[in-house]
Amino acid sequence: MSTFKPEELDLEQLPLLGRGVWGSVFDLDDGTVLKLGKRIGGIGDGHEKLRHEAMVLDRLAQATPPIGSLLPVVVEWDLLDQAIQFEGEPHTIWVRQTKLAGQPATIDQVLGMNGTERRALAASVAESLAGLYGAFERAGVAADLRSSGGVADFQLGDIQLESMDRERLEKFRRIAALLEPADNHPIHGDFNISNILLDNGGRVVGVVDFAETRIGRVEEDICSVTSEIPDLREGYVSSLQSLLDQRIDREALEVFEIGSDLISMIISRYRFSDLREAERLEADVDRCLRRYAAA
Repeated sequence: MSTFKPEELDLEQLPLLGRGVWGSVFDLDDGTVLKLGKRIGGIGDGHEKLRHEAMVLDRLAQATPPIGSLLPVVVEWDLLDQAIQFEGEPHTIWVRQTKLAGQPATIDQVLGMNGTERRALAASVAESLAGLYGAFERAGVAADLRSSGGVADFQLGDIQLESMDRERLEKFRRIAALLEPADNHPIHGDFNISNILLDNGGRVVGVVDFAETRIGRVEEDICSVTSEIPDLREGYVSSLQSLLDQRIDREALEVFEIGSDLISMIISRYRFSDLREAERLEADVDRCLRRYAAA
């Protein structure tokens, strides 16, 4: 039985490493971090998301040969009998993981890079994703996953969409259903820029947040970065095609970029009440949906 008691910690005194839709991450200063999660945050159930992440990371730790220091290792996790309040919200599940090197990448950081630095970053991101796919295969992760909750068929859970947003979602799903079939395999599921850790030289040294890992297609992983930073698209796709010896479907990538923006729009509007961000994303989504409707 664990002797670790997160409810006894003074969270205000711990270095806060990051915030996400499902909770916050704290540095425990012992080589591990504490991920403190909420049941309601993004789309779905936070307890199921973090339990799922622990399962995926446990399985990945069995990969032979191992993937090395790119991924965290779960030390322990549990539900809380009584919620911990942090920043006015109840947190009811915790996961303790090994701390990785590097810092989460940011969009501003990447936009501040010169062309040479961005090309190097695109190649490094592609290399890390290809390495992750290899580890998925070696660890037999596919046997633990089922095909559900992808960019095109995510479940809204308790979120009740307004009529215009329901219409956007249905339009997107109709477009995605017309894509050419692809070979599906385990994917990270949320391979966005903030889940990629960089060293001081701008090279990927860590990948985090496996709560969305599922069976899907490679374009669903690529779109998380390319929808945020379009300037990385060409170098990223080119490098990944070479590493995987696989053609990336550009049309599918564009469609899943719409889906990525649509998910972000829904979370911004219905979870965070961030109407300015939701309206910005709404304009991008509507423009892309109109283009496909006219094709």
